[in-house]
Amino acid sequence: MKKISVILPVYNGIKYLALSVESVLTQSYIDFDFHIIDDCSKDGSWEYLSSLKDSRIKLYRNEVNKGLFYNLNFLLKKAETDLVKLWSQDDIMYSNCLYELLKFHGRYPGISFSYSDRDLIDGEGKVEERLIKDDTPEYISPWLHAKIMLYTGSIAGNISNVCLNKKLIDEQGIGYFNEDMRYSGDLDMWERLTRENYIGRVRIKLIQLRNHTGQLSRQSNMAIKQLKENIVIYSNLDRRLPSNLKSYRSLCYNWKRNVYYYSVAIHFLRHGSFKLAKEYFKETTKLASAFSLIYHWVISKFLRLLNIEIVKLNFNDHAKES
Repeated sequence: MKKISVILPVYNGIKYLALSVESVLTQSYIDFDFHIIDDCSKDGSWEYLSSLKDSRIKLYRNEVNKGLFYNLNFLLKKAETDLVKLWSQDDIMYSNCLYELLKFHGRYPGISFSYSDRDLIDGEGKVEERLIKDDTPEYISPWLHAKIMLYTGSIAGNISNVCLNKKLIDEQGIGYFNEDMRYSGDLDMWERLTRENYIGRVRIKLIQLRNHTGQLSRQSNMAIKQLKENIVIYSNLDRRLPSNLKSYRSLCYNWKRNVYYYSVAIHFLRHGSFKLAKEYFKETTKLASAFSLIYHWVISKFLRLLNIEIVKLNFNDHAKES
């Protein structure tokens, strides 16, 4: 029996699709299944996928467009391995990716998922400089993940950076991605997977994660819907936070999360999207008063000029769970 599967949902991804698929097929570890579903592409993606001749590929196609999280769930159900590597049509695996994931999960068999370090590339494939130091440990408790989620949002950054422990998910009855969510189903999944389970960070760059203008996350019309979904997810997180994280939660919400949301509303306003800015601001005032939003946004701008951080993410106290 194979130990790992790769699953890839595809929708109009022909620009980078061949590079993405070839990076999987040329892995140094070769004994895997590769499940791919096309979600009614109209740009030649299906024709390209149909032309591939590799016995590891299991190919499917939807009759109508179903969306990302339906497709991920469909492929997860098809995978018959304990580990499932999520993948994206835009990104590139380094050749040792699957080998290192198997080795890491062999060392930490009880984690619900892992994510790895990565290089960021632009639309032309050029590696972008990243000077941010990341001290996140490789074994992350539910308590620490809650703290990271408060501070920065999605710990993985992108679904293609994640390898799921499907065996554990099935045994615990956690369930797969929430198909009622269109934009934040991954963040919802990470929140549920870490309520009681540890996760792992592979401190090796295993993929190239592409940033380009055609991505779903770059579309302005999705911002208000994503905000509404995030509010539900963070409400679920709030209900289970230990008492010693309540004050940290308030700091993160006031000085990071709400400041970011207000900045998005200002961005729409500056670019003439007045209706969208008004709707976005209306949603943010459900999280905090207009005065609080404006106050924290103005002060944070001033503090940034002075290079002062009010909220910090300290990993030294990650074992102090309650």
